[in-house]
Amino acid sequence: MFQNEIMILFEKHTVLTNQEIRDNLKIQTNQYAILNTEIKRLCDKDKIRRVGRGVYTIVWNTKWGKVVPTEVEITNNFYMANGEGYLSGPAYYNAIGISTLMPNRREITTNKYNYILDDLTNTDIVKPRKMITKENRLYLQLLDGIHSLSKNHCDAGKSLEIFAKQLQQLQLDEITIILMAKKLYPKFVLDMVLEIEEVYHNDGTAFA
Repeated sequence: MFQNEIMILFEKHTVLTNQEIRDNLKIQTNQYAILNTEIKRLCDKDKIRRVGRGVYTIVWNTKWGKVVPTEVEITNNFYMANGEGYLSGPAYYNAIGISTLMPNRREITTNKYNYILDDLTNTDIVKPRKMITKENRLYLQLLDGIHSLSKNHCDAGKSLEIFAKQLQQLQLDEITIILMAKKLYPKFVLDMVLEIEEVYHNDGTAFA
């Protein structure tokens, strides 16, 4: 009854929750049991695969056989979709150039921290300090990076300059990041934000 509609959804989305399928297909409460049965049938046919409680991913048919998305593809599409999460920890430092080390594990801070997907071997899920929105996501990511700097490997030598460059490139509002640091983080984070903003204004070489 709903199988074709479900598969059309998976042509656009790598990972979907049961609730997202309901919402997209506008399933009524009295049809929930039918939908669950249809999802199970698609799993039995190996057209989609369960990757967590109420969470499913697409299965691709290739000339090498059936293939599911990688852990990186699944976690990116599930935990960071729609601006609900971001890369944090050592992987974030590597991405912005503070560390040259490529970590074995990725850390994702996400609103969906309560969803622990099955068989995550290289991903750690972290609860955000505040619900992530499209508006505050980049601010929280930068502030988390500043907060965790002393706990992680840093070989760039000029971490403040790199954070200042991020502040410039992402066009983050200086007053907003100060207020968020003051409200959500320990005082040393606010102190570092002020140092970073000083670099932002005084050291033109940081943005060469």
